[in-house]
Amino acid sequence: MTHPVEDASMATLLEQRYGRTPRRLSRRAWAWLGTILVVIATVAVVVFAVRQPSSAVSAKTATSAVDAQGDAVVRFTLNTSPGIAVRCALDARGEGQAQVGWKYVDVPASDEPTRTITETVQTFRPALAGSLQSCWQVD
Repeated sequence: MTHPVEDASMATLLEQRYGRTPRRLSRRAWAWLGTILVVIATVAVVVFAVRQPSSAVSAKTATSAVDAQGDAVVRFTLNTSPGIAVRCALDARGEGQAQVGWKYVDVPASDEPTRTITETVQTFRPALAGSLQSCWQVD
């Protein structure tokens, strides 16, 4: 067993020779640091979620048909808040689910929240079906 005085002098010699090692954070300091980081992250997520505009546009394909020329006729239902202009992307699919046509449709703002819209998507090969891909608000 070593004597406490010898241990202290040995520690002093080591410090003089190699320098003092940086002091490490205690468990309590790590716990506080972790808690602060969690609180900051939570506040950031809440602020981000509140500042995001809610989706004022929803739409879905109602029916799809193919006309005599092989073009896709897509009928879809659009739900928006009154006064919002919308752009929708439609596509037509052929054999093997290959895309054979697509179209953007601009829907002007209206006071009616729900509308049914029918559009024809011209194709370069005969279509088997058409569908609404997505709709979004335009400024």
